[in-house]
Amino acid sequence: ETELETRLEPLRERLREDPAFEKLSWRLEEAEGGYMLLIEVRRSRFKAFRPRFSPILDFNRVHGLLFGGGCEVRLPRPIAGRAYCELSYGFSSGIWGYNLGAEKRLMPLAFSLGTRLYDVTDTEDLWRISAAENALAELLFGKAFLDLYRRRGWEVYLTAGPIGPARLRAGFTCEQQLSLEKSTDWFLFRSGGGGEPRHRLVRAREGWSIPEPPQRKRDNPPIDEGDLRSVWLRAYIDLRDVKRWGHRHMIEEPLPSAGTKNGWLLTVDLQLSGGVLGGDFDFPLLDLTLVRYNRFGDHRLDLRLKALVSAEGALPSQKRGYLGGIGSLRGYGFKEFECDSFLLLNVDYGFRLIDPVWIDLFLDAAYLPYEREFPASGGMGLSVGPFRIDMARPLRDEGEMSFILRAGRIF
Repeated sequence: ETELETRLEPLRERLREDPAFEKLSWRLEEAEGGYMLLIEVRRSRFKAFRPRFSPILDFNRVHGLLFGGGCEVRLPRPIAGRAYCELSYGFSSGIWGYNLGAEKRLMPLAFSLGTRLYDVTDTEDLWRISAAENALAELLFGKAFLDLYRRRGWEVYLTAGPIGPARLRAGFTCEQQLSLEKSTDWFLFRSGGGGEPRHRLVRAREGWSIPEPPQRKRDNPPIDEGDLRSVWLRAYIDLRDVKRWGHRHMIEEPLPSAGTKNGWLLTVDLQLSGGVLGGDFDFPLLDLTLVRYNRFGDHRLDLRLKALVSAEGALPSQKRGYLGGIGSLRGYGFKEFECDSFLLLNVDYGFRLIDPVWIDLFLDAAYLPYEREFPASGGMGLSVGPFRIDMARPLRDEGEMSFILRAGRIF
């Protein structure tokens, strides 16, 4: 069935481009001498526009409660494309965000040409923790793991795929990158003090006489502000037996799936900024991530190799590599290492005690070429369903034991 799913995926994606079709399903039936594959393609009652709505709900120390929504409209042939928009508002920061774009399918090729205009909040830390998991950590315990900044500008891009397991995007970006300040310290499980209500989700705005909470979140660090002009290429090869894709700012990206048992996932991000393109930044950057999943009976072995490659001293602070803590070198302090290039290996082995309880043993090791450092940490964890607690400490340096609580697959 996995092989059939792989072969049917391109057909399913092509039908998604045309609102005249609503559903693709298939089943196997026994037949003389083997099996018969029956494919059902259902036409939509509505051959015109078919909008799809998605909510935006987040909580972080920059915006407080972030609320909004997105809308995508698939356009039928002969246009054969899509238009999309997002609008959000941060109740604590008072900042509006938007993202407006359109794509045109280049028939009969498997390419789409798109453009978008945006003012969004972004981060370079989603490889270490998901936005949903960070929102829970901030809302419940006041722990902030995503460093955020603002991107305002436009881009044009070309999308190819899916072509088998591969997808490709390339484009040109012209934008302004700006710092964002922390606007709230509120979280649920803290001790109220000085008359501060325990259940306020939005920080006191100017003119209100409600004191600040006694416990504070980590500040959102400033970035190197400026105008960025860059050309970029992003490639994905997804060979997982169970795939999961999501949208970030209405663009599809691969996400970890709890159901994945075996397979590969390769992500390559190449960016060239400055030079003849102009702007305030001038750097090359290669970000590569390769993940391998293995399941054999009651045992699993997951490996992740991540490489960040750039010229020494070329990267602005928001693009530099940071290692340590959750999702990287788990035995070290959060973002303890700062560098322009690194090579990181995460090895995660687990064996099942009783369903759904797993014991995990892991090793994290990195190489920082410009600093000539080889930090490594290891430890063990306990997983119960989607929740996991890790205990880790450095292997080459002195350090205390770190405890990390996770909700969802690590990578």
